[in-house]
Amino acid sequence: MIIKSMSRKEATFGQLIGYMNREAAAERYSLWRHCYGRKERELEAEFKTNAAHMRARKNGVYMYHEILSITKTAHLSDEDMKLTLRKIAQEYVLRRCPNNMVYGVIHDDHAHHLHYHLLISAIEAGEKTRTRLSRAEFQTLKVEMERRVLAEFPALRQRWRLRKNRKVNACRSEEPN
Repeated sequence: MIIKSMSRKEATFGQLIGYMNREAAAERYSLWRHCYGRKERELEAEFKTNAAHMRARKNGVYMYHEILSITKTAHLSDEDMKLTLRKIAQEYVLRRCPNNMVYGVIHDDHAHHLHYHLLISAIEAGEKTRTRLSRAEFQTLKVEMERRVLAEFPALRQRWRLRKNRKVNACRSEEPN
């Protein structure tokens, strides 16, 4: 599993939502947290309204565009992989930003992997102060998520991608394939 985060310092919510929706799989795999709108314009308005609460700050982050990616496996149907990736995304959001606005969709446009795009507000819903993770906190979250995915969803047949401690992990005799 791969987790990637990109911050955006401009309030380009509509542009990102449009990009996410262009290649999105069926809406039943979409994810909404602290959002009520289901149409692009409604979501954009909600994210902008929430961002208006932020304290002004030079070079301040307005949103995060995060991607969670898993390798496809022949052992599961596309439907099962998409539902599982949605569960993983929900767990990730609960650990990463439980009170922030989040909108997410699955893209299935690649032959070898599925990935979830997440739009995450920089502030908790209705708050003023930005929430962020340090690099170390984000790395710890990624490692924890990878371990959970490997342990809880062995049918996905994912490989270790992250190494918190290379010496410890190099000595593992039961590393998943």
